[in-house]
Amino acid sequence: MTTRTKARIRFRKTGDLRFFSHQDLARLFERMLRRAGLPFRLSEGFHPMPRMAFASALGLGIVGLDEVVEIEFTGSLSAEQIHQRLAEQAHPGLEIVSVRLVDPRQSARPIRAVYRFPVPEKFLSQVAQRISQLQQQPQWWVERVRILERGAHRPDPATGDIEVPLVAPIPRRQVRSLDIRPWVERLWFEAGYLYFACAITPQGSTRPEEVLRLLDLDSLLDEGFIIERVSLQLADEPSLEVPAP
Repeated sequence: MTTRTKARIRFRKTGDLRFFSHQDLARLFERMLRRAGLPFRLSEGFHPMPRMAFASALGLGIVGLDEVVEIEFTGSLSAEQIHQRLAEQAHPGLEIVSVRLVDPRQSARPIRAVYRFPVPEKFLSQVAQRISQLQQQPQWWVERVRILERGAHRPDPATGDIEVPLVAPIPRRQVRSLDIRPWVERLWFEAGYLYFACAITPQGSTRPEEVLRLLDLDSLLDEGFIIERVSLQLADEPSLEVPAP
């Protein structure tokens, strides 16, 4: 029976990598694995892929300071070997922070994410007042917009079984109202930053930009201010201490 090793890797994604999509990041890790010569396991099927899973996808433009990916390997490897060989192949902006081995039957389940956002001093009193107002409200409603593409398709004449667009996809906006208060656990200031802890549940979670919109801070994103996810807590790891507001 082939020995399996499963590694839980915490890493940072900064700089230009914050514009990498989830798929781009997966491809980047695959290249790192191949260059490192690590014996990673492949999925089954016609298009085998490395058996790896990210604990929680990160939105475009957001810096990740405590991200988690789990990767399966064949054979017996130590956490130190995996850490060293991946770190040697890391792309600029990607830093391997830690590696630990976990039970192959175990999967990372995120339960909380903590974000921070720099707030200029001139906005501090305004934001503090807005937080105070929100805490008196039983519900925090936001509109979540999803862009869908819809277009006609026809069989590809070259193969007969692959569909290609007959016309250009038509973007369509899907808007729904959500009460995000059940997901926002705490809001607090520390050293010029607004921090907010958000629960991640089977029913979903809030997006960090939705919290900023509630606080009238979303315009700062257009001015170049950056959201950072500073911590991602998993169900099977020690409890994260979240400072009281």
